[in-house]
Amino acid sequence: MIELILLISLILLIGAVGGLSGFAWHRQRKRFAALAQYNQGVAYLESGAYPQAISAFQAALQQQPTLSNARYGMGLAYLKDRRFLDAIRLLEAALREKPDDAMVSCNLGWAYLSIGKLEDAKKVLEQGMRANPNVKELYFNLSRVFKEKGDREQATLYCRRALEIDQQYTQARAELEELAQIRYDAVLNLDVIRQALTDFNADDTELMIRL
Repeated sequence: MIELILLISLILLIGAVGGLSGFAWHRQRKRFAALAQYNQGVAYLESGAYPQAISAFQAALQQQPTLSNARYGMGLAYLKDRRFLDAIRLLEAALREKPDDAMVSCNLGWAYLSIGKLEDAKKVLEQGMRANPNVKELYFNLSRVFKEKGDREQATLYCRRALEIDQQYTQARAELEELAQIRYDAVLNLDVIRQALTDFNADDTELMIRL
């Protein structure tokens, strides 16, 4: 009787170990499948096949939802494909997961800039600079933000900073040349313009035309 009990206990133990092994193997298999899909997504992204990259990253996340690099990769693919709102949703999530990753901040800043959210772009780019002050793209993108805001002086300053980091940065050099051609010297003050229109005197029309 004792031998029978020991035999049953041994069988149950073997079954439990086998169940745990099977569960561990299943999790490991899903992890390997997720990594394979992630690597495929990276390859598609690098080759410019953005829709295929998005599909591969989605498949990776289905296998392993905690694979943050796949989420970031999909955000980049959306960004490259100019699907900015989708990109922002994923890049914001990526930045919450990696708040000190300057490149995540840089790409999210680019996405904000692309839809005209200049203050959001400025804030996140400055966050990236605090994390790593040596990323040239942060300064270049911030230069574009100030250019859109009408502040040539600040735009020029940040563009030059990007060139200090990399003197061969051709995009920054071209941008600097373009900034030099801009004729405004001060930030456009809409309040002043509105006040001038409010105080406008029709008797001054002839004088304005002569000027």
